[in-house]
Amino acid sequence: MRFKPRSATALIMDKIKLDSSQQEMITLLEEHHSKSQVMIIAGLIGKKKKLFDSLIELCLIEDNLIPQRASWVLDEVTQRYPNWIDPYVENLSLSLSELKHGGTRRNITKVLSRSTLPIENLGELLNVCFEWLVDKETPIAVRAHCMTIVYRISEIEPEIKGEFESILREFVEIGSAGEKSRARRILKSHG
Repeated sequence: MRFKPRSATALIMDKIKLDSSQQEMITLLEEHHSKSQVMIIAGLIGKKKKLFDSLIELCLIEDNLIPQRASWVLDEVTQRYPNWIDPYVENLSLSLSELKHGGTRRNITKVLSRSTLPIENLGELLNVCFEWLVDKETPIAVRAHCMTIVYRISEIEPEIKGEFESILREFVEIGSAGEKSRARRILKSHG
C-alpha cells in the first residue's frame, strides 16, 4: 500500500493549533500563486497580527511550495509593517542556511536586507551571505540582497570590508547587469 503525500495543510495542522483565520491563510497559500493572492493574504494578516507568527512558521517548514509563497507574503507584510519582523530576525538569520528553494531564499534575504540586523546570529548571517555571494549557482536576486546585508554588516564590523570589496569588484567585472549595478552602488558608498 502506497501512502499519499500529505498536503502542507495536513502537515502544518499537525504541528500547530489553527484557528479559522490560520486555516484560511494556508488554504489561500495553497490555492494559487499571484500578486493579488499575496495582497489578499497580507491584508488578512494586517487585520489579525497574531497570524504573523504562523506566517513565519510557514516560511520555515520543510516544503518547497508553502515556504516560497509564505515568504512572498512575508515580504509584503514587512513592507507594510516593518517593525513586525524585529522579534524574528534572530531566528530567520539562524534558519537562512536551511532554506532550499531559491524563491524562499530571495524573499527572506530581501526581508533581512531591510530589517534590523541580528545581534546573536550576526556571524551566521554573514557566513551564509558570503557563501551565497560567491556561489555561482545562487540566484542573482539572492546575491544582490546578500550584498546589501553584508554591506550593512560591514558598517558595524569594518574588518570585513576588504574581503567584501574584493568580491564586489569581481561582480563589477563579471556579474549580471543587476549585480554590477548593486556592486557599484555599494562600492561608491563604501569609498
